[in-house]
Amino acid sequence: QTILVNQRNHHYQSKDESDAVIEHIETILISKINRWEHDMVQRIKSAANQARNTISSITHDYQNEIRNDFQQLTNEFEVKRAHDNYNERDLKQWNQKLDQIQQKVNNAVQIDTEQSQTINWSKMITVKWNGKTVTSTIKRMPLVLKQELSEYQQPVQQNQQQRVQPQTQQLHYFANLIIQKPHKIMRIKNEYGGLICASDNRILYQDTEETLCLIDYVCKNKQIIKWNKEDDIVDMCWLKLLDQFILLTKEYIFTVNPFDLQVHNSSKQIHSNEGEYKSCTNIDNILFLSFNRPNSPLEQWNIQDWKLINRWTKLFDKDDNVKCIRFLNKTQLALLIENRLEIRNCITMNIIRATKFIDVRTHGLVCLPTIQNYCLVINHSFHQDIAQSSNLLLIDDNGQKIKTIHYNEPIWSMIYFQDKNTFIIRTLNEMLFYTT
Repeated sequence: QTILVNQRNHHYQSKDESDAVIEHIETILISKINRWEHDMVQRIKSAANQARNTISSITHDYQNEIRNDFQQLTNEFEVKRAHDNYNERDLKQWNQKLDQIQQKVNNAVQIDTEQSQTINWSKMITVKWNGKTVTSTIKRMPLVLKQELSEYQQPVQQNQQQRVQPQTQQLHYFANLIIQKPHKIMRIKNEYGGLICASDNRILYQDTEETLCLIDYVCKNKQIIKWNKEDDIVDMCWLKLLDQFILLTKEYIFTVNPFDLQVHNSSKQIHSNEGEYKSCTNIDNILFLSFNRPNSPLEQWNIQDWKLINRWTKLFDKDDNVKCIRFLNKTQLALLIENRLEIRNCITMNIIRATKFIDVRTHGLVCLPTIQNYCLVINHSFHQDIAQSSNLLLIDDNGQKIKTIHYNEPIWSMIYFQDKNTFIIRTLNEMLFYTT
């Protein structure tokens, strides 16, 4: 019997070793794909930057010529007007000349992307098994539920219906999120930290006081990033333009490169004297920062050259604390301030709408831009100052609370990744994936 037990243990050990080898090989191959992806993205960005520089150079050289044309037309008009010597025919001729100048500008410079449209993206990178090219056996996750698929496959006659139905379907799915089973549940090794952040293909989260983790959307290819900073992470976001994560601590700003897994202190490039950091959000080349003090200012930065674009002060009452800021879309900023939600214009900071909550202890904010610009406010239910569960308050584009969804555990962080139509919820020791 002892021999049989030893043989069984040896078999299990061999199986574990083989699994480890396979996982190691898979990690190496995935890393190669990630490096290739990064290289391709950088080449595309380089080509785009070159095109932008060319446009700037051409328009600068062409500007004087166009200005002279306008000046000549303006002088002719001023002479006629000074002597009150123009008629309908003159006005018609001036309009024609203006149209000609406009046409001249339009025809002078054009952007040609036709060559890039002919690229066979499916063959840009291939997988080979024993020298033969193979295709993926993984089916793409449908964007609609199976029972609703036939409804959306039927032809729709009106444009308005085409526009509303996908949003309605997403809203219907989200409203019933809690009664759905998670697509996947991943246990977190340690009960530390609650923040999560997503890039195009990976998720970043803090695992322990000394480690950050990167995983893909099927919870594989886990990569460990050393984090030995004494300061707690208070917020994080993905800088798509730079292919980097940004981590906000109370005193410093760090960037994380998902390709070489290096953490860099960027506080020299982004430095503020406004006190402790609180929240951050990014879209395109714009980064907004808020601070952990009453009547927090808001700072707007350009991430391409790390220049401070604007600083707004005295936007809030003296006792107001900004808990969280998130881009709702490219023109609107959502701000969670104690017991209210504000939607502001990103350029003017004028309030577009506001929602006030009564007897609610707000915790977090999720924006749903593809679901009719709705917002989701997370609040906790407490017992003896210990969070027991959460409520998700769904706020529509008129600032009205249209639904309250109860969740049996405290939600410490939640993100909505629209490209994958996926909600990711982090509780104390689990990450739950809800995917349609």
